[in-house]
Order: sequence, then structure tokens, then C-alpha cells
Amino acid sequence: MKNVLVRNSTAEFLTFIAEGKEEGIQVLYKNESI
Repeated sequence: MKNVLVRNSTAEFLTFIAEGKEEGIQVLYKNESI
């Protein structure tokens, strides 16, 4: 799932926000920080 998030960061990020998955958003932040 991480590869998909990196490739479609915008679409997946909006999807996570729409679903309200805070854990997913935190994972995205950690991946982008690194």
C-alpha cells in the first residue's frame, strides 16, 4: 500500500481524509519526512 500512496499521494491522501483514517495520514507524513 505504501507504493500506491507514494505514486498517488494526492488522490490517496484525499481518500484517507474522506475516510477519516488518521493512522493513514500519519503514515504518509512519516514517509514524506523520511
